[in-house]
Amino acid sequence: MTVTTSVADDRLRVSTRVTLLGVLVNLVLTVAKLVVGVISHSQALVADGVHSLTDLVSDGLVLVATNEANKAPDASHPYGHQRIETAASMLLGFGLLATAVLIGWGAVNRLQDIDGAQAPGHYALWVAAFSIVANELLYLVTIRAADSVQSNLLRANAWHHRTDSISSMVVLVGLAGSMLGMPILDPVAAAAVAMMIAKVGWDFAWQSVRELTDTGLDRARIKAIRSIIKGVEGVEGMHMLRSRKLGAQALVDVHIIVSPKISVSEGHRIADRIRQQVLRQQDGIEDVLVHVDSEDDESQEMGKFLPMRDQLERVIRAAIATISVDPAAIEIVLHYDKDKIHLEFRLAASVIDDLEQGQRLADDLKAAVDDLPHLGRVQVSYYQ
Repeated sequence: MTVTTSVADDRLRVSTRVTLLGVLVNLVLTVAKLVVGVISHSQALVADGVHSLTDLVSDGLVLVATNEANKAPDASHPYGHQRIETAASMLLGFGLLATAVLIGWGAVNRLQDIDGAQAPGHYALWVAAFSIVANELLYLVTIRAADSVQSNLLRANAWHHRTDSISSMVVLVGLAGSMLGMPILDPVAAAAVAMMIAKVGWDFAWQSVRELTDTGLDRARIKAIRSIIKGVEGVEGMHMLRSRKLGAQALVDVHIIVSPKISVSEGHRIADRIRQQVLRQQDGIEDVLVHVDSEDDESQEMGKFLPMRDQLERVIRAAIATISVDPAAIEIVLHYDKDKIHLEFRLAASVIDDLEQGQRLADDLKAAVDDLPHLGRVQVSYYQ
């Protein structure tokens, strides 16, 4: 089920609005933390400012990726552009990891020269406190928007805001301790911020990598989908149920087994029913591809070497060429079953005068193909 235009537009509008709010807030926080951090000689506040700068960069990344991900499918991207959002989340995660390394390295260097450190000014405390409140509010607004539009990229950005809030709390403690005569707490706070940034960065990078490598849905979702498919009338079995994430959505494909005696159109109808039921009962499923089998072909190898119709029909028609009936009146129906092909001759009842003649014709047709390879059962039927 392709996401409708209105849903995609709503998703884009919500994502853009909340991200622009984040841009504004993080721009103010970045400037305030970096300027005050440098002036007040607080490495922890500077580190927190760098963290806010990464928030600002991530907001820009979200804006670009969200717009690109909501573009309609085209010839180059027949499944849509949702993976752009996943790739952006991965870049954001690795960016956070790199930021954490830089901050941590700076903190280690500061610890080696802690005796020459200056106590930060009181105004640094106010900046850190303001950052805590602002980022916590940003988190609440962004995570609510992410849940409403099912966007992992927005969720990543929301948690980025929360980690900035938590890191500002650590900075606040470090600043207070440094002012009370414990200067070591400032670089320690910076190192703690680095570790928090690294944890969040790793989580988002790893989740995105898993998605880009086609990691499937969790077991509970697969079990629920399997139950839905089994409940559709006409399904005798299934195998090769697979799934993969596609941005906020997922793709599912499955092989089902139906009776070999039903028509192609009935098998197609069963497949359509499965698709409708899964899409209706499971949120976050983009599409369901159903392959219809008349047998379990997951491990069947012999049947893969059976001849196709054009080759087999030439042999069959050559074998029955001497039978005294118009070849055009004989319809050949093939039923592939494991390593055999069952053959059915269908003829109009008008080609025979009585039942006795019909039985003789049926016996002649069966005898003509009796020695042909690959054939299983041979039946003859007449229709009005």
